Amino acid sequence: KIKSPYKSNYTITQHYSKAHTGVDLVGIIDKYIYAVKAGKIDYLGWENNSNHSQGFGYYIRVLGEDGLYYYYGHLNWIHENLKVGDKVEEGQLLGLEGSTGKSTGSHLHLEIRKKIGTITDMSNSVNVEELLPNEDDIKEESEVRKALLKMNTKLKEKGLQEFNVDYWEGQASDVKYLDEFIIRYSKVFE
Repeated sequence: KIKSPYKSNYTITQHYSKAHTGVDLVGIIDKYIYAVKAGKIDYLGWENNSNHSQGFGYYIRVLGEDGLYYYYGHLNWIHENLKVGDKVEEGQLLGLEGSTGKSTGSHLHLEIRKKIGTITDMSNSVNVEELLPNEDDIKEESEVRKALLKMNTKLKEKGLQEFNVDYWEGQASDVKYLDEFIIRYSKVFE
């Protein structure tokens, strides 16, 4: 198994296959991408510096401690403190889900290869989908969920109706909206 590249729930939008040797994931609440395995950054930047609409787009490749190469494709942002040669820990923040390169919408293309290079046959590919944790294994709660649960405790103490946490967590995935939401209901904390 590998660690989830997200701190909260995600959905698979394209599965692993011979034609698609990775898995496409979309974060439901949180769009930040974290290292699924410890290793060393082997490459970061554009797949094609002269044409940003090709391939993985803006991506990171990590040589894992297990000897496999982990590709994080289509990123919108790569953490500014990261550079080639840096050691990364499992669960360390790498970047932000995006739609760079050959992409039709915001997602993470996560791929594992046995060696660098184009996949000409499946022997260089690892089925990353089989290694992803089950949704139930993702234990960490998002900051949004924690704030909402705290607000619900206060509401309950005052005998007021509680929020539907699952619904509002999804609505509050936009930080700007979350700020407005918390300001609007901050009197609950008084």
